[in-house]
Amino acid sequence: MGGDSVEISFLDESGEEKTVTAPKLGAYIPRLDNTITKIDKGVKMTNLTWESLNDDTVMLRIYAMAYDANTYEGADYTEMTDKLRKEILAYKEAGFKNIVFDLRSNSGGSPFMVQGVAQLFAPEGEHTTYYAAKINEDTATFERGDDGKYIKEDEMITYQGEDLWHDGQIILLVNAQTVSAGDDMVYMMGDYPNVKVMGTTKSNNSCQAVQGMGISTGQFSFSVVPNLTEDGDIAIDTLTDHESRVPFDEYIPMTEELITSVFDNGEDYILNYAADSF
Repeated sequence: MGGDSVEISFLDESGEEKTVTAPKLGAYIPRLDNTITKIDKGVKMTNLTWESLNDDTVMLRIYAMAYDANTYEGADYTEMTDKLRKEILAYKEAGFKNIVFDLRSNSGGSPFMVQGVAQLFAPEGEHTTYYAAKINEDTATFERGDDGKYIKEDEMITYQGEDLWHDGQIILLVNAQTVSAGDDMVYMMGDYPNVKVMGTTKSNNSCQAVQGMGISTGQFSFSVVPNLTEDGDIAIDTLTDHESRVPFDEYIPMTEELITSVFDNGEDYILNYAADSF
């Protein structure tokens, strides 16, 4: 096991045994972390910032579902929505036809911010999101019916669509680090008629409201409000069937071209692939 290299034997496509010498590369975990960071990082820029990718396509980077400190704890994102509306209409007036939402490694945040963005692109009319589970105040637990399913609160969260990008196309660019409210945006917008969801992986499929509690060696995070569908099922999170519960349309293939572009040339091949796919 020692030394600076190791010989690896394998069978090629014809069944012939081949041997290669692999040099020592160092500790595995730092290399893995560096690899994931390069593939999954997303555009490094200020949250909710736009960038033109070509004459037809503009990108909006959203790495967290947070607008500012004043709005984060509440539900009123009118200021953000008004600002985005003006920016969207300006790009539309300038002749742009496509938008890429860069949601790679979106760490989540406020579901009300998600709604404040989604309403601008949703088809006109009322849209539903999901129900919250009903809490039994006496037992401090979520109530379940005789069928074992959570009991829903009486009212489902709704919003009104404005369809500002009706004649254009939209891509939601995701990866396995797109979590929580990032998953929420994919869940809400992924089925709009002009939206495609793509990435090297699907989004994380984990979106329950959570609460953190400090412990001696870090923090313990736990669900505080399950998000439920009309039928009382968990809305987004993957269950024991391991099936994705958020829309996903196209994998970006992990080709030699992608590897060379990302690791040798330092290019954002994944974003460029999304822009070119329109």
